[in-house]
Amino acid sequence: MAWDGRELVDGGMADNTPLSHAVELGASTVYVLPTGTTCALTEAPDGALAMMVQAITVLIRRRMLDEIENYTGDARLVVLPPPCPQPVQPLDFTRADELIVWARDAARDYLDAPPGDALGPDHPFRPHRHY
Repeated sequence: MAWDGRELVDGGMADNTPLSHAVELGASTVYVLPTGTTCALTEAPDGALAMMVQAITVLIRRRMLDEIENYTGDARLVVLPPPCPQPVQPLDFTRADELIVWARDAARDYLDAPPGDALGPDHPFRPHRHY
């Protein structure tokens, strides 16, 4: 998209969850709902597109973890659990309603639990496996 003589693209690829902006604008509490997958894959990605999507997912998660760790002391960060395990491929939009309900229910359960560390070692956003 052209704007003011410059071509712009979605910044979500480089900074999917810009906590720095929220903190710099004075937010004292920030709720974060990670998207994408956080679980280890049960099978290797099949094909170049699937490998690229998995690589981008890992990079986005790493960036978000860095942001959370950098800004935990500057604002109260509430990192909601992502849909996990994630049985839906990122390019499959046919189950959006199901995923919305799943994420809503998981968020409610998480928010009803006693508060803990924003991103403790057992937080569901940390990389993990399902056996």
